[in-house]
Amino acid sequence: MLQATQHISRFIGSFNMPRRSNDDAVLIELCARFQKQEAAVRAIFSQYEDSPPNELLHPVMDAWSASLDEITATAATTLEGIRVKAQALKLALDPIGADDCGDLTRSLLADVLRFG
Repeated sequence: MLQATQHISRFIGSFNMPRRSNDDAVLIELCARFQKQEAAVRAIFSQYEDSPPNELLHPVMDAWSASLDEITATAATTLEGIRVKAQALKLALDPIGADDCGDLTRSLLADVLRFG
């Protein structure tokens, strides 16, 4: 799945579409926030050989999941929006979040198809 996501990201990046400034500003900000949350999750997991304590992990994972839901619910309307959404999907496909990214995958593919 990760390889397919990388191919989609490269394919999307090959288009030369005109951009409308700031059309996806909210989506871009959501994806930037998600990248920071993903880094926080990885940092927590890197400190423990086994699973981290629930009281430490749950608040971070709840924020991570909420951001993923917001990204999923926000349609990309520009090529840049599709790029950042694809990058978020690539991060979410990591084994830590693989179970949570089916909706994001469908949302991203719907955005890609809209540019058909």
